[in-house]
Amino acid sequence: MPEETQTNQPATPPKRTRPVGSRIIITIIVLAIVLGAGYYLSQNGGFLKVNAVATVNGEKIKQPQYDEYFNRLTLNLKNQGQNTESEEIKSQIKAQAIDSLISETLVIQKAVNAGIAVTDAEINEQINQVQKQFPSTEEYDKALETQGFTPDSFRLVLNRQMVIQKYIDANADFSSAVATKEEVETLYDQLTSSNKDIPKLDTISAQLEGEIIQQKKQAIITQLIKGLRDSSTVEVLI
Repeated sequence: MPEETQTNQPATPPKRTRPVGSRIIITIIVLAIVLGAGYYLSQNGGFLKVNAVATVNGEKIKQPQYDEYFNRLTLNLKNQGQNTESEEIKSQIKAQAIDSLISETLVIQKAVNAGIAVTDAEINEQINQVQKQFPSTEEYDKALETQGFTPDSFRLVLNRQMVIQKYIDANADFSSAVATKEEVETLYDQLTSSNKDIPKLDTISAQLEGEIIQQKKQAIITQLIKGLRDSSTVEVLI
């Protein structure tokens, strides 16, 4: 999930001074739009077969899915003020898009086989939580548009992300994802070595602890995905 993983847990409502992207994109592993149609209408009214960019255990990841994810990654970087025009950056975005879509597909396949699903009520509740971060429906819709979403496409993303989250919750062991006092102090020393304006440790220790825990959880998720990939048949076609 993303915008994947985007793999990078529904976020708690942050302060409104943060960028829009950090307020509305709920990062689990990746962000991707589900474009299930295998064919698109051509200009002459016939049908044009959509090419696959990769296969995962025989399931095709189609070009429109990849294009949508690639464009969203590019948009997110632009919104952060980063230059996305160089061939090097485009190559990195391409690699991340393919890798994230493969990871997401692997988890979704496992979740479906395990009978994991989310209800409309669960999706509606999550959308309500996101909408509460904005003073009006108009600003919520505008924020979605800024990130390249429509209300319907955002709902599709949430659906997939919530399925992924359920699978992770059921299969990832986060008991080792803890932060020691020494780790917090080491991270603080690293930060202050390059920025002397960092607040005192006792005022940000909880934040640093949370960062360390999140990094360890992400490492556990990465290993989980690696295990799925190692036992699967994956072919990249572009």
